[in-house]
Amino acid sequence: MPLTQTYPHLSIVYFNGAKPPLQFRFSEDTLFTESSTALNSLLQYPENQKLVKLEYRSPSLDTEGNVQFTQFALMTDVDLKVMWSTFRQYSTKCPIEVDAKFQRSRKDIIKMLQRP
Repeated sequence: MPLTQTYPHLSIVYFNGAKPPLQFRFSEDTLFTESSTALNSLLQYPENQKLVKLEYRSPSLDTEGNVQFTQFALMTDVDLKVMWSTFRQYSTKCPIEVDAKFQRSRKDIIKMLQRP
């Protein structure tokens, strides 16, 4: 099931730390592989890049009641379930924020630089 704008939860994705981030929506039953594919499709050249790191900006409260964010690596469907559980604990009104890091292989970079 691909991610579409009809799903209820807004997410903000920071690709390789770049700003501005992109937005998309997805549901709690989306699998990790589907999430990776959907994120890859948001890139300008998706066929030449591979997801190497996906992290959730997990909120928590410090001793003074201030919200702190900790990076939580998302690598499996279980990690996504933990993300949703944490998200429901702290807020369901703000967007889910994730950092996605994509890389190209050396072979793809060289191929892109060669003239036809």
